[in-house]
Amino acid sequence: MEPFVVGISGASCSGKTLISKNFADKLDGREHTIIQMDSYYRDLGNMKYEERSRANFDIPDAVDFNLLINDVKRLLEGCEVLLPEYNFKTHMRELPSEGRRRRISVKNTRRSVIIIEGLHVFFKEPLRELIGICVFIDTGMNICLSRRIERDTKERGRTRIEICRQFSNTVVPMYEKYVLPAREYADLIVDGEEAVDKSVREIMSEFKNRISD
Repeated sequence: MEPFVVGISGASCSGKTLISKNFADKLDGREHTIIQMDSYYRDLGNMKYEERSRANFDIPDAVDFNLLINDVKRLLEGCEVLLPEYNFKTHMRELPSEGRRRRISVKNTRRSVIIIEGLHVFFKEPLRELIGICVFIDTGMNICLSRRIERDTKERGRTRIEICRQFSNTVVPMYEKYVLPAREYADLIVDGEEAVDKSVREIMSEFKNRISD
């Protein structure tokens, strides 16, 4: 049996990564891998840093969907994939020689699981066709902003002013234009403001129903 794919979407800092990791931990020893769509941002190394820092990373075109879809298909075929590594401070992909890229594979045993999480997981039909369960995390924008400030100041070297400006200029408008409308493709909607364990239980219940069909 080929691996089962779970897609998890929602706003920036809605809880996608945390819920994905907790769901993976509950898979009872099933082989699994998590693919973060953020790793597939297009390399902007051909631009000056000032231009790269002003780029809109919340639109679907910021993502290299062709590479992502091809990698998922290869995983479903049992092949090994070398994930791209994106540097959020420089807005460039790391070179393979730097040794930071992660090799992943999933064996077709005991229904292994591929989890894809990101803003635009549901945007492209060819990617949706590979997904067995589409999960949307519904979280208020105020909560998302507070989480993003905490994350980006600690992990991505951004200032609070930069984060708030980007959030109001691109994150919220692009969420309303692209991410929220794609919620219609969700098989399951969970509340990103409730306990993570509750959301994971809901996803696990849907997962078990699907693989038993």
